[in-house]
Amino acid sequence: MVEGMQIEDGPDPPPCVACARAKITEAPAPRQRTSDEPSADRVCHVDLAGSINRSYHGSEYFMVAVWRGFIRVYGLKTKDEAGDRTKEFLQYIRRQASVPVESLKVVRTDGGGEFKTKDIRSLVAEEGLLHQHSVRYRSSQNGVAERAIRTVTEMACAMLLDSQLPHYMWEDALRHAAYIRNRIPTKRSAVTPHQRLFGARPKLRHLPVFGQSVVIRIPEKVRKKRFRFDGRGDLGAFVGFSELMKGYRVYVPGNTQRVRENAGVLALERMLYDEVVLPSDDVEPPPAEGGGEDEEELDDEALNEAFSTPAAPTDTRRRNPVQMEQVRETMRKTHLSRSDVEHVNGTDEFTRTRASERLS
Repeated sequence: MVEGMQIEDGPDPPPCVACARAKITEAPAPRQRTSDEPSADRVCHVDLAGSINRSYHGSEYFMVAVWRGFIRVYGLKTKDEAGDRTKEFLQYIRRQASVPVESLKVVRTDGGGEFKTKDIRSLVAEEGLLHQHSVRYRSSQNGVAERAIRTVTEMACAMLLDSQLPHYMWEDALRHAAYIRNRIPTKRSAVTPHQRLFGARPKLRHLPVFGQSVVIRIPEKVRKKRFRFDGRGDLGAFVGFSELMKGYRVYVPGNTQRVRENAGVLALERMLYDEVVLPSDDVEPPPAEGGGEDEEELDDEALNEAFSTPAAPTDTRRRNPVQMEQVRETMRKTHLSRSDVEHVNGTDEFTRTRASERLS
């Protein structure tokens, strides 16, 4: 085949050091799980993501912990909180899970410094666990946690985009995404992660949509009688379920306490941004009292037809971009206006004072 060279069959030559150094590539990550089900259930996967613009709760990072397919999300203000949240998760499953926690043998994290602290070493020593961490630049070794981060992040992103809620609600969106993900079947099993861990079938029949418009009841002790005609509730958006009480978490724009937890909630049919009314919306003014000279006379048949045909609701999804930006700005408002404060207090004495004087 080639002149001046004879190719003979024989054993392969030993590897060339120079060729190996020049051509080595990273081994591809396996596309399927390499361990069986019992072995996989022995490992708890933990990972961290961030930094992100500060959330409503003050978090700039979030951590996911995964065991037996169950995902739990924690907001972190700093990376140093990773050890405390890992301990919190282990105590949570020890007390709440209906399966033997003794099967948990390993806590697997990435190689970040936040998981190599003295607190983490003390934690795994107290629990009798083995702490494994992935090789640097090889995040696929902790692929379960990495995939969980991608799953809940994509779900939360879609929720925020669809609901038009402010970006700082990302932590609530992540928690609600994990809540839903734990309660639906996976490709691997028709049994939900929630049922696998707690032994109870989840109920999603009355689950509201994230960002759905709801009315949250104002307690009688809070509602002042002189405002009885302002209504008994505030309009807000559903952002998840409370873990501290048996109730809902509701984001109320324009209120000093923006996220409230209450059991007295009435869900409406539309999203919150559908309920926002802008001054620029086209609203026909009411007719002048007594009518006008050019007012057209309607017979009885026309009147019956006019009052029997319901008006179509306004679809704010068809608003132009300028109007939708005004809607989003209205939903971002987090403080009462000066006129509202004066109206509540019955005087402008509070608003005329400086901020330092108000705090004193």
